[in-house]
Amino acid sequence: MEIRTLLKANLKSHRGTVLGVFILILLVSLSLGTVLAVALNSSRYVNSEMSRLGYGNLTAWVSGLPDAAPLVDEISALDEVDSVGVQSLIFSEYEIGTQESDSEGQLITYDPVQYPYKFFMDSLSNYSDAPMGIAPGEIYVPASMASMFDIQVRDTITFPIARSGGDMAFTVAGFFEDPFMGSSMIGMKGFLICRQDHEEIAGMIRDAGADGLAREGFMLHIFQSEGSDLAASQFNAVLNEKTSLQGYVEFTHSREAISGFMLTLQNVFASLLLAFVAILLLASMAVLSHSIGSTIEQDYTNMGVLKTLGATSGKLRGIQLLQYLITALCGMVAGMLLSLPATRLTSQMTVTTTGLLLPSSLPIGAA
Repeated sequence: MEIRTLLKANLKSHRGTVLGVFILILLVSLSLGTVLAVALNSSRYVNSEMSRLGYGNLTAWVSGLPDAAPLVDEISALDEVDSVGVQSLIFSEYEIGTQESDSEGQLITYDPVQYPYKFFMDSLSNYSDAPMGIAPGEIYVPASMASMFDIQVRDTITFPIARSGGDMAFTVAGFFEDPFMGSSMIGMKGFLICRQDHEEIAGMIRDAGADGLAREGFMLHIFQSEGSDLAASQFNAVLNEKTSLQGYVEFTHSREAISGFMLTLQNVFASLLLAFVAILLLASMAVLSHSIGSTIEQDYTNMGVLKTLGATSGKLRGIQLLQYLITALCGMVAGMLLSLPATRLTSQMTVTTTGLLLPSSLPIGAA
């Protein structure tokens, strides 16, 4: 009872100092909670989505073959390979209004059963139900296209398929989440179209012959067998040596490389915020040390009176420390709670740059 009375009196008489310490600890906890949530949630989410959508240990983008089956069978026969997933696509430049792409886009045939992409609401604030199919003439684009090209729903994207006016125009029907190429830091971009449009474009390419500007291709998601301990570069070398992949491949990316590209912006943001947290933490420690020292100096007279009333030096020191411990714990709890809406706000603000709607929960548990 005595300790509680003295503690209340201390908190009341030093409310300004206590409030300052509380705000500093709250800011440190809020910033640290947000940076940890963004960094850890990003890494977990990208890797889980790549697994859910079947990105292989190594994915090869190939072209120049009318049917992927013979090459897939050839690769699958290797002891080092467990399985191969296939996505049909078309490589093509694209234009949005007066803006031309710096790199080729990939028109991917939408297969909701095997590759169930997530789709956004038009506002990009949340997910919407995935369509059962895509209508002819419509296209879904990555969310990062909104920041890269200021594209909106019902805008038009034109793909030059062949010379002399052989273009294919699509109307943007919405945005989807692409964990492979969705970040604005990745030049190549995937677009979802229906199979009917894919076949029409493929026919235009064949009819154009040497005048064709686009070309058919595939994404081959190659999964390494569990018994193989080859590194990504060694696995790629084996594929090139033992199969005809090298004759058709445009480029290859390991799972780790694509994950690194997708997490570039999140890692930069986390690094900058972590540096801010470190500076703020040092400032908080300096302020806290100064506040405790000043408070003790101010309370010399009161402490003397309390000692004459029977209070020991140990009890008085304990009360001083306890008031700051309570303040720090309250600030930490409040900061961690506020980091939830802060992480949610950060996730929504970065959708058009990361291409992902990152989870906003606290990263509790094993990665």
